[in-house]
Amino acid sequence: MCGAIAVALSGCSATEHPRTLTETVGASDVSFLYPLPTERAERTALLGLDAAGRRGALLPHALYLGLPPLDTLASNEELYLLQRVVGVRLDPCFPAPSAPGGCLQTLRVVVQPVVPADGASLTTTDLALHLFYRLDGDELPGLLQDLAVERRTAGIAREDDLPNGGAHPLLVREGISGPFAGRLRGWILDHAGADRLFRVTFMGREHVGLTWRFGAFSVEDKQLTPLKVPLLSVTEQTFTNHDFAGETFVNAGTLPVSPSTADVKLLFDPSRFRAAPEAERNVAIDNAFRVENPDFETPESIDCATCHAVAPALHLAQMSTGASVSDRAYRRPNGTTPTGATVTKTNELRAFGYFGARPSISQRAVNETAAVVARVNAAVRK
Repeated sequence: MCGAIAVALSGCSATEHPRTLTETVGASDVSFLYPLPTERAERTALLGLDAAGRRGALLPHALYLGLPPLDTLASNEELYLLQRVVGVRLDPCFPAPSAPGGCLQTLRVVVQPVVPADGASLTTTDLALHLFYRLDGDELPGLLQDLAVERRTAGIAREDDLPNGGAHPLLVREGISGPFAGRLRGWILDHAGADRLFRVTFMGREHVGLTWRFGAFSVEDKQLTPLKVPLLSVTEQTFTNHDFAGETFVNAGTLPVSPSTADVKLLFDPSRFRAAPEAERNVAIDNAFRVENPDFETPESIDCATCHAVAPALHLAQMSTGASVSDRAYRRPNGTTPTGATVTKTNELRAFGYFGARPSISQRAVNETAAVVARVNAAVRK
Protein backbone atom coordinates (compact mmCIF):
# COMPACT_ATOMS: atom_id res chain seq x y z
CA MET A 1 0.00 0.00 0.00
CA CYS A 2 1.25 3.47 -0.87
CA GLY A 3 1.54 6.02 1.92
CA ALA A 4 0.35 9.58 1.38
CA ILE A 5 3.67 10.90 0.08
CA ALA A 6 4.32 7.79 -1.97
CA VAL A 7 0.95 8.17 -3.65
CA ALA A 8 1.75 11.73 -4.60
CA LEU A 9 5.20 10.97 -5.92
CA SER A 10 4.65 7.64 -7.66
CA GLY A 11 1.46 8.30 -9.59
CA CYS A 12 -0.49 5.40 -8.03
CA SER A 13 -3.96 4.89 -9.43
CA ALA A 14 -7.13 6.41 -8.02
CA THR A 15 -8.04 3.14 -6.27
CA GLU A 16 -4.92 3.54 -4.09
CA HIS A 17 -5.55 7.16 -3.07
CA PRO A 18 -5.63 7.81 0.65
CA ARG A 19 -9.14 7.45 1.99
CA THR A 20 -9.06 10.70 3.95
CA LEU A 21 -7.72 14.22 3.67
CA THR A 22 -5.35 15.09 6.50
CA GLU A 23 -3.53 18.03 4.88
CA THR A 24 -4.75 21.61 5.18
CA VAL A 25 -5.53 22.73 1.64
CA GLY A 26 -4.89 26.10 0.03
CA ALA A 27 -6.26 27.98 -2.94
CA SER A 28 -4.05 26.34 -5.56
CA ASP A 29 -5.07 22.88 -4.31
CA VAL A 30 -8.69 23.46 -5.34
CA SER A 31 -8.44 25.91 -8.28
CA PHE A 32 -5.51 26.29 -10.66
CA LEU A 33 -4.59 27.14 -14.20
CA TYR A 34 -2.01 25.44 -16.37
CA PRO A 35 0.66 27.92 -17.48
CA LEU A 36 0.09 28.63 -21.15
CA PRO A 37 2.90 27.02 -23.19
CA THR A 38 5.40 29.40 -24.73
CA GLU A 39 6.44 26.86 -27.37
CA ARG A 40 4.00 25.52 -29.93
CA ALA A 41 5.39 22.01 -29.56
CA GLU A 42 4.14 21.92 -25.95
CA ARG A 43 0.50 22.54 -26.85
CA THR A 44 -0.22 18.83 -26.80
CA ALA A 45 1.13 18.57 -23.25
CA LEU A 46 -2.23 20.09 -22.30
CA LEU A 47 -5.04 17.53 -22.16
CA GLY A 48 -7.30 17.47 -25.21
CA LEU A 49 -10.98 16.56 -25.30
CA ASP A 50 -10.10 13.14 -26.71
CA ALA A 51 -7.74 12.34 -23.81
CA ALA A 52 -9.09 9.20 -22.15
CA GLY A 53 -8.57 7.15 -19.02
CA ARG A 54 -10.65 4.49 -17.35
CA ARG A 55 -13.72 6.76 -17.37
CA GLY A 56 -13.59 7.36 -21.13
CA ALA A 57 -12.71 10.46 -23.14
CA LEU A 58 -13.04 13.82 -21.40
CA LEU A 59 -15.63 14.84 -24.02
CA PRO A 60 -16.24 12.26 -26.75
CA HIS A 61 -16.28 13.60 -30.28
CA ALA A 62 -19.89 12.53 -30.94
CA LEU A 63 -21.12 14.26 -27.78
CA TYR A 64 -19.10 17.39 -28.53
CA LEU A 65 -20.70 17.70 -31.97
CA GLY A 66 -24.08 17.97 -30.25
CA LEU A 67 -23.09 21.39 -28.89
CA PRO A 68 -24.31 24.53 -30.67
CA PRO A 69 -21.78 26.39 -32.86
CA LEU A 70 -19.20 27.96 -30.55
CA ASP A 71 -17.50 30.35 -32.96
CA THR A 72 -18.46 32.26 -36.09
CA LEU A 73 -14.89 31.91 -37.40
CA ALA A 74 -14.51 28.12 -37.14
CA SER A 75 -16.77 25.09 -36.99
CA ASN A 76 -17.00 22.91 -33.89
CA GLU A 77 -15.35 20.14 -35.90
CA GLU A 78 -12.38 22.39 -36.70
CA LEU A 79 -12.09 23.40 -33.05
CA TYR A 80 -12.24 19.91 -31.52
CA LEU A 81 -8.53 19.10 -31.64
CA LEU A 82 -7.60 22.68 -30.71
CA GLN A 83 -9.55 22.51 -27.44
CA ARG A 84 -7.24 22.02 -24.45
CA VAL A 85 -7.66 21.85 -20.67
CA VAL A 86 -6.34 25.12 -19.24
CA GLY A 87 -7.81 24.99 -15.73
CA VAL A 88 -9.03 22.65 -12.99
CA ARG A 89 -11.41 23.27 -10.10
CA LEU A 90 -12.49 20.97 -7.26
CA ASP A 91 -15.64 21.47 -5.19
CA PRO A 92 -17.06 19.39 -2.32
CA CYS A 93 -20.55 20.81 -2.84
CA PHE A 94 -21.39 22.08 -6.32
CA PRO A 95 -25.10 23.06 -6.31
CA ALA A 96 -27.28 20.31 -7.79
CA PRO A 97 -30.84 20.53 -6.45
CA SER A 98 -31.77 17.01 -7.57
CA ALA A 99 -28.79 15.38 -5.80
CA PRO A 100 -28.93 14.09 -2.21
CA GLY A 101 -28.14 17.03 0.04
CA GLY A 102 -28.56 19.42 -2.89
CA CYS A 103 -24.96 19.25 -4.10
CA LEU A 104 -22.31 17.05 -5.70
CA GLN A 105 -18.60 16.52 -5.20
CA THR A 106 -17.13 17.62 -8.51
CA LEU A 107 -14.02 17.87 -10.60
CA ARG A 108 -14.36 20.61 -13.22
CA VAL A 109 -12.02 21.21 -16.12
CA VAL A 110 -11.90 24.47 -18.07
CA VAL A 111 -11.31 24.07 -21.80
CA GLN A 112 -10.34 26.66 -24.43
CA PRO A 113 -8.90 26.49 -27.94
CA VAL A 114 -5.12 26.93 -27.66
CA VAL A 115 -3.86 28.26 -30.97
CA PRO A 116 -0.66 29.68 -32.54
CA ALA A 117 0.11 33.35 -31.98
CA ASP A 118 2.92 35.44 -33.40
CA GLY A 119 6.27 33.73 -33.63
CA ALA A 120 6.51 30.44 -31.76
CA SER A 121 4.13 31.39 -28.96
CA LEU A 122 0.55 30.32 -28.24
CA THR A 123 -2.63 32.11 -27.29
CA THR A 124 -6.30 31.22 -26.71
CA THR A 125 -9.57 31.93 -28.45
CA ASP A 126 -12.20 33.85 -26.48
CA LEU A 127 -14.58 30.96 -25.92
CA ALA A 128 -14.70 28.18 -23.37
CA LEU A 129 -16.24 24.93 -22.19
CA HIS A 130 -16.58 23.84 -18.58
CA LEU A 131 -16.87 20.07 -18.12
CA PHE A 132 -18.25 18.84 -14.78
CA TYR A 133 -17.51 15.34 -13.49
CA ARG A 134 -19.15 13.68 -10.51
CA LEU A 135 -16.82 12.33 -7.81
CA ASP A 136 -17.96 9.53 -5.51
CA GLY A 137 -17.14 8.49 -1.98
CA ASP A 138 -13.60 9.29 -0.93
CA GLU A 139 -12.35 10.38 -4.36
CA LEU A 140 -12.36 14.09 -3.59
CA PRO A 141 -10.50 13.77 -0.25
CA GLY A 142 -7.98 11.44 -1.89
CA LEU A 143 -7.35 13.76 -4.83
CA LEU A 144 -7.02 16.79 -2.55
CA GLN A 145 -4.61 14.86 -0.35
CA ASP A 146 -2.42 14.06 -3.35
CA LEU A 147 -2.38 17.67 -4.52
CA ALA A 148 -1.67 19.11 -1.07
CA VAL A 149 1.11 16.58 -0.34
CA GLU A 150 2.73 17.31 -3.71
CA ARG A 151 2.75 21.02 -2.96
CA ARG A 152 4.07 20.61 0.60
CA THR A 153 6.72 18.08 -0.42
CA ALA A 154 7.92 20.52 -3.08
CA GLY A 155 8.39 23.15 -0.37
CA ILE A 156 5.54 25.35 -1.62
CA ALA A 157 3.60 27.06 1.16
CA ARG A 158 -0.18 26.84 1.37
CA GLU A 159 -1.87 29.99 0.03
CA ASP A 160 -5.07 31.59 1.30
CA ASP A 161 -5.45 33.34 -2.07
CA LEU A 162 -4.82 32.26 -5.64
CA PRO A 163 -1.20 32.96 -6.57
CA ASN A 164 -0.57 35.69 -9.10
CA GLY A 165 -2.12 34.66 -12.41
CA GLY A 166 -3.77 31.57 -10.95
CA ALA A 167 -1.22 29.09 -12.33
CA HIS A 168 -0.32 26.14 -10.13
CA PRO A 169 3.06 27.00 -8.59
CA LEU A 170 4.49 23.53 -9.18
CA LEU A 171 3.44 23.60 -12.84
CA VAL A 172 5.15 26.98 -13.08
CA ARG A 173 8.32 25.59 -11.52
CA GLU A 174 8.55 22.32 -13.48
CA GLY A 175 6.63 23.21 -16.63
CA ILE A 176 3.60 21.51 -18.15
CA SER A 177 5.74 18.65 -19.41
CA GLY A 178 7.38 18.07 -16.01
CA PRO A 179 6.98 15.20 -13.54
CA PHE A 180 4.13 16.77 -11.56
CA ALA A 181 2.21 17.54 -14.75
CA GLY A 182 2.49 13.88 -15.73
CA ARG A 183 1.13 12.68 -12.39
CA LEU A 184 -1.62 15.30 -12.51
CA ARG A 185 -2.61 14.11 -15.98
CA GLY A 186 -3.00 10.58 -14.64
CA TRP A 187 -5.10 11.71 -11.68
CA ILE A 188 -7.44 13.75 -13.85
CA LEU A 189 -7.96 10.88 -16.29
CA ASP A 190 -8.53 8.49 -13.37
CA HIS A 191 -11.50 10.58 -12.24
CA ALA A 192 -12.78 12.47 -15.28
CA GLY A 193 -14.36 11.04 -18.41
CA ALA A 194 -17.62 10.46 -20.22
CA ASP A 195 -18.83 7.99 -17.58
CA ARG A 196 -18.73 10.72 -14.92
CA LEU A 197 -19.66 13.77 -17.02
CA PHE A 198 -22.92 15.30 -15.81
CA ARG A 199 -22.85 18.88 -17.10
CA VAL A 200 -21.31 20.91 -19.93
CA THR A 201 -21.47 24.71 -20.01
CA PHE A 202 -20.24 26.92 -22.82
CA MET A 203 -19.33 30.49 -23.69
CA GLY A 204 -19.33 31.03 -27.45
CA ARG A 205 -19.07 34.13 -29.61
CA GLU A 206 -21.24 35.41 -32.44
CA HIS A 207 -19.57 38.67 -33.42
CA VAL A 208 -15.93 38.72 -32.42
CA GLY A 209 -15.48 41.21 -29.60
CA LEU A 210 -19.18 42.14 -29.64
CA THR A 211 -21.48 39.29 -28.59
CA TRP A 212 -20.98 36.28 -26.34
CA ARG A 213 -23.41 33.37 -25.95
CA PHE A 214 -23.91 31.30 -22.80
CA GLY A 215 -25.68 28.02 -22.20
CA ALA A 216 -25.53 24.67 -20.43
CA PHE A 217 -26.42 21.03 -20.95
CA SER A 218 -27.03 18.17 -18.58
CA VAL A 219 -25.50 14.86 -19.61
CA GLU A 220 -27.54 11.71 -19.03
CA ASP A 221 -26.98 8.37 -20.74
CA LYS A 222 -24.31 10.15 -22.82
CA GLN A 223 -26.91 12.49 -24.29
CA LEU A 224 -26.97 16.30 -24.08
CA THR A 225 -30.12 17.96 -22.78
CA PRO A 226 -30.29 21.79 -22.85
CA LEU A 227 -30.77 23.42 -19.45
CA LYS A 228 -32.78 26.57 -18.96
CA VAL A 229 -30.81 29.65 -17.99
CA PRO A 230 -31.54 30.36 -14.30
CA LEU A 231 -34.44 32.81 -13.85
CA LEU A 232 -35.29 32.63 -17.58
CA SER A 233 -37.36 30.37 -19.82
CA VAL A 234 -34.68 30.14 -22.54
CA THR A 235 -31.71 27.79 -22.96
CA GLU A 236 -29.25 30.39 -24.28
CA GLN A 237 -28.46 33.96 -23.30
CA THR A 238 -26.18 36.59 -24.82
CA PHE A 239 -24.21 39.56 -23.60
CA THR A 240 -23.38 42.34 -26.06
CA ASN A 241 -20.88 45.18 -25.82
CA HIS A 242 -20.00 47.27 -28.89
CA ASP A 243 -16.79 48.65 -27.44
CA PHE A 244 -14.03 46.72 -29.22
CA ALA A 245 -11.30 48.19 -27.01
CA GLY A 246 -12.86 46.90 -23.81
CA GLU A 247 -12.49 50.26 -22.07
CA THR A 248 -16.19 50.99 -21.52
CA PHE A 249 -19.67 49.72 -22.42
CA VAL A 250 -21.47 50.71 -25.62
CA ASN A 251 -24.99 49.41 -26.29
CA ALA A 252 -24.26 46.76 -23.70
CA GLY A 253 -26.52 44.34 -21.88
CA THR A 254 -27.94 40.85 -21.57
CA LEU A 255 -30.57 39.31 -23.85
CA PRO A 256 -33.01 38.24 -22.63
CA VAL A 257 -32.82 40.63 -19.71
CA SER A 258 -32.91 38.62 -16.52
CA PRO A 259 -34.65 39.71 -13.30
CA SER A 260 -31.23 39.37 -11.70
CA THR A 261 -29.96 42.28 -13.80
CA ALA A 262 -32.72 44.65 -12.67
CA ASP A 263 -30.46 46.30 -10.13
CA VAL A 264 -27.11 45.90 -11.94
CA LYS A 265 -27.93 46.79 -15.56
CA LEU A 266 -27.21 50.44 -14.72
CA LEU A 267 -23.54 49.39 -14.61
CA PHE A 268 -23.69 48.48 -18.31
CA ASP A 269 -24.56 52.08 -19.26
CA PRO A 270 -21.68 54.29 -18.03
CA SER A 271 -23.28 57.63 -18.99
CA ARG A 272 -26.52 56.80 -17.18
CA PHE A 273 -24.55 55.43 -14.26
CA ARG A 274 -22.55 58.66 -13.86
CA ALA A 275 -25.74 60.76 -14.09
CA ALA A 276 -27.73 58.66 -11.64
CA PRO A 277 -28.25 59.72 -8.02
CA GLU A 278 -25.67 58.34 -5.62
CA ALA A 279 -28.24 56.15 -3.90
CA GLU A 280 -29.16 54.52 -7.21
CA ARG A 281 -25.51 53.96 -8.09
CA ASN A 282 -24.91 52.38 -4.70
CA VAL A 283 -27.79 49.96 -5.20
CA ALA A 284 -26.29 48.79 -8.50
CA ILE A 285 -22.83 48.41 -6.94
CA ASP A 286 -24.20 46.58 -3.89
CA ASN A 287 -26.10 44.14 -6.07
CA ALA A 288 -23.05 43.53 -8.25
CA PHE A 289 -21.13 42.57 -5.13
CA ARG A 290 -24.02 40.27 -4.26
CA VAL A 291 -23.70 38.52 -7.63
CA GLU A 292 -20.00 37.92 -6.88
CA ASN A 293 -20.73 36.56 -3.41
CA PRO A 294 -21.22 32.76 -3.27
CA ASP A 295 -22.91 33.16 0.12
CA PHE A 296 -25.72 35.02 -1.66
CA GLU A 297 -25.88 33.60 -5.20
CA THR A 298 -25.13 30.20 -6.73
CA PRO A 299 -24.97 28.99 -10.34
CA GLU A 300 -28.60 27.95 -9.86
CA SER A 301 -29.79 31.42 -8.81
CA ILE A 302 -28.01 33.81 -11.17
CA ASP A 303 -28.17 33.91 -14.96
CA CYS A 304 -25.04 33.10 -16.95
CA ALA A 305 -24.45 36.40 -18.75
CA THR A 306 -24.86 38.56 -15.65
CA CYS A 307 -22.53 36.31 -13.67
CA HIS A 308 -19.80 36.70 -16.32
CA ALA A 309 -20.32 40.38 -17.16
CA VAL A 310 -20.61 41.78 -13.65
CA ALA A 311 -16.85 41.61 -12.89
CA PRO A 312 -15.71 44.12 -15.54
CA ALA A 313 -18.83 46.22 -14.95
CA LEU A 314 -18.14 46.50 -11.25
CA HIS A 315 -14.47 47.26 -11.89
CA LEU A 316 -15.40 50.10 -14.24
CA ALA A 317 -17.97 51.47 -11.77
CA GLN A 318 -15.49 51.44 -8.90
CA MET A 319 -12.83 53.13 -11.02
CA SER A 320 -15.25 55.92 -11.96
CA THR A 321 -16.68 56.50 -8.48
CA GLY A 322 -13.97 55.32 -6.11
CA ALA A 323 -16.58 53.18 -4.37
CA SER A 324 -15.22 51.02 -1.56
CA VAL A 325 -16.05 47.39 -0.87
CA SER A 326 -19.73 46.81 -0.16
CA ASP A 327 -21.18 45.05 2.88
CA ARG A 328 -22.39 42.46 0.36
CA ALA A 329 -18.87 41.63 -0.81
CA TYR A 330 -17.75 38.12 0.05
CA ARG A 331 -15.54 37.78 3.10
CA ARG A 332 -13.97 34.75 4.66
CA PRO A 333 -15.00 33.76 8.19
CA ASN A 334 -12.00 35.81 9.45
CA GLY A 335 -13.39 38.92 7.71
CA THR A 336 -10.77 39.22 4.96
CA THR A 337 -11.60 39.70 1.27
CA PRO A 338 -9.96 37.19 -1.12
CA THR A 339 -7.55 38.52 -3.72
CA GLY A 340 -6.27 37.27 -7.07
CA ALA A 341 -8.83 38.58 -9.57
CA THR A 342 -7.41 39.87 -12.86
CA VAL A 343 -10.46 40.86 -14.93
CA THR A 344 -10.48 44.53 -15.89
CA LYS A 345 -11.50 44.87 -19.56
CA THR A 346 -15.20 45.28 -20.38
CA ASN A 347 -14.88 42.75 -23.20
CA GLU A 348 -13.27 40.22 -20.86
CA LEU A 349 -16.01 37.84 -19.80
CA ARG A 350 -13.80 34.93 -18.83
CA ALA A 351 -14.26 33.67 -15.27
CA PHE A 352 -11.34 31.28 -14.91
CA GLY A 353 -9.05 30.76 -17.86
CA TYR A 354 -7.26 32.89 -20.42
CA PHE A 355 -8.10 36.07 -22.29
CA GLY A 356 -5.73 35.76 -25.21
CA ALA A 357 -2.41 34.81 -23.61
CA ARG A 358 -3.20 36.52 -20.30
CA PRO A 359 -4.74 34.77 -17.25
CA SER A 360 -8.33 35.92 -16.72
CA ILE A 361 -9.87 35.35 -13.29
CA SER A 362 -13.06 36.98 -12.06
CA GLN A 363 -13.69 38.01 -8.48
CA ARG A 364 -16.56 35.53 -8.40
CA ALA A 365 -14.12 32.67 -9.18
CA VAL A 366 -11.71 33.98 -6.53
CA ASN A 367 -14.53 34.10 -3.97
CA GLU A 368 -15.77 30.63 -4.86
CA THR A 369 -12.24 29.29 -4.43
CA ALA A 370 -11.94 30.85 -0.98
CA ALA A 371 -15.33 29.42 0.01
CA VAL A 372 -14.29 25.94 -1.17
CA VAL A 373 -11.01 26.14 0.77
CA ALA A 374 -12.90 27.10 3.93
CA ARG A 375 -15.46 24.32 3.45
CA VAL A 376 -12.87 21.64 2.69
CA ASN A 377 -10.70 22.49 5.68
CA ALA A 378 -13.70 22.67 8.01
CA ALA A 379 -15.80 19.73 6.80
CA VAL A 380 -13.68 17.39 4.63
CA ARG A 381 -10.26 17.40 6.31
CA LYS A 382 -9.93 14.90 9.18
